Amino acid sequence: MKKLAPISGLLFALIFIQACSSPDSNQKKITDTAWTTTCYQAIDGQDTATLQLKTFEKKAEGDLHFKYKGKDDQHGTIAGKFSGDTLLVNFYLRNGQSKETFTNPLALLKQDSVLKLGIGEMETMMGRTYFRPDVPINYDRGRFIFEPVPCKTE
Repeated sequence: MKKLAPISGLLFALIFIQACSSPDSNQKKITDTAWTTTCYQAIDGQDTATLQLKTFEKKAEGDLHFKYKGKDDQHGTIAGKFSGDTLLVNFYLRNGQSKETFTNPLALLKQDSVLKLGIGEMETMMGRTYFRPDVPINYDRGRFIFEPVPCKTE
C-alpha cells in the first residue's frame, strides 16, 4: 500500500501536466482563423514592391519584397503593430543573395485601402535603428504606395 501512494501521485502529476500542455482545440481554431491576409503591390517607375500582410487586432506581420532596377532586391519579413492609422514595423531584410540580415524600421500610413510608405529621419542607438521622435514622418514624399491586389497562391 505504501508503494501505491508515490506511484499514484506520479500518475496524477503526469495527467495534470499533460492536461495543461495540450492545446484546447477551440482555442486553436480561433487563433488560426483570426488573422486576415491582404496582399499589396506598389510601383514606382521601374521599381516594384510586394507586401503580404497578415493582421490581427493591432498586430501585423508579413513578407515584403522590393525589386529595384539595376540594384539588389531587398526581401524579408515585417512585424509590428498599428497605432491608429499608422503601421509601425521592423523590416528584417536581406539584400540580394546575402545571408546577412539587417533590421530597419518602416512606417506605413493607412488611407482608405492603400498603405503609404513614409520617409523619416532615423538614428541608431545601441545597435538599434529607429525613427527620430522629434521629426515627423513624411508620407507625401514616399516612393511606394501599396494598393491591394489579389493574393497569389503557390
